[in-house]
Amino acid sequence: MCIDEKIKIGIDTYGADNGEEIFVLAVKEISNKFDNIEFYLYGNENKLSELFNKYGVKSSNVFLVKTTEEIKLDEHPVMALRTKKDSTIYRLGEDLISGKISAIISAGSTGAILALGQLYVKTLDGIKRPAIATLIPTEKNMTLVVDSGANMDADSEWLLQYAILGSVYYTEMIGVDKPKVGLLNVGVEPTKGNKLSLDTYKLLSNDSRINFIGNIEARDITKGLCDILVADGFNGNVILKMYEGVASSLFTVIKKAMTKNIMTKFASLLLKKSLKNTLKKYDAHEYGGAPLIGCRNLILKCHGNAKKNEICVCIEQAYNFINRNLIEKFNNSLRG
Repeated sequence: MCIDEKIKIGIDTYGADNGEEIFVLAVKEISNKFDNIEFYLYGNENKLSELFNKYGVKSSNVFLVKTTEEIKLDEHPVMALRTKKDSTIYRLGEDLISGKISAIISAGSTGAILALGQLYVKTLDGIKRPAIATLIPTEKNMTLVVDSGANMDADSEWLLQYAILGSVYYTEMIGVDKPKVGLLNVGVEPTKGNKLSLDTYKLLSNDSRINFIGNIEARDITKGLCDILVADGFNGNVILKMYEGVASSLFTVIKKAMTKNIMTKFASLLLKKSLKNTLKKYDAHEYGGAPLIGCRNLILKCHGNAKKNEICVCIEQAYNFINRNLIEKFNNSLRG
């Protein structure tokens, strides 16, 4: 798209543990940074108007879109989309399809967002199912896990497509030419794994569109051996949740150790800045949202417990994604 064309980002203000406030604060902080972004906040009119007044949001590029329904986490995603036509997620989907907005950012029901992408927004030609692509930190770099939870069951052709799409995303958004693709497996040998792993290994090995380096064991993910880690949604999500849990436990253990006695407290003062910067790398909120790659339009899913900073990063992700014409580049890569 033209750099001067307005990028219209739709934001679902329901679904976040920290309420609508984080979205309003994020938009207020970042609205002056980009001249060509318009923000459309979907949700409760009274609540959002109150927050706009409270925080002095008066920008000419921030708009409120009234909705009266919310899709809850415990609702059946497809049934909720079919019956709640004035929910934030459904209305965002309508406006994305019609071109009224350029992208969706949501911390709401993952199931509803996946159903929206698959059934309403639709996938790119040749893509059977979209995948969630999530960045995780490693010793060397950031690794993109794809799929990290969209499809619990997959076939080898889907995983090949995820490797191709993930490679394009990583090159354009992270700036790495020919990113290294690894396949999550129980061993590094080509003969290891279940049928899905064996079939996928063959496809990845024979496709010149990707830089496939072989199997990656779970214990080696943190070493940063690959830039893109290909997995089915079940195993990818297990890896992601384990990663987040270990990071949280690590923060707790370090905090206890540094406040154990007077000596450790003194040492913590000396190390505070350096330690804070190091641990920040392992904070999931620093990496923004996870795009649902393979759809015809951009949908970004952020954490349910997202904070203002994560929403700001999501907005910048959406801006860069659209400005770099990733959907078109996805299409070109799939055509080979």
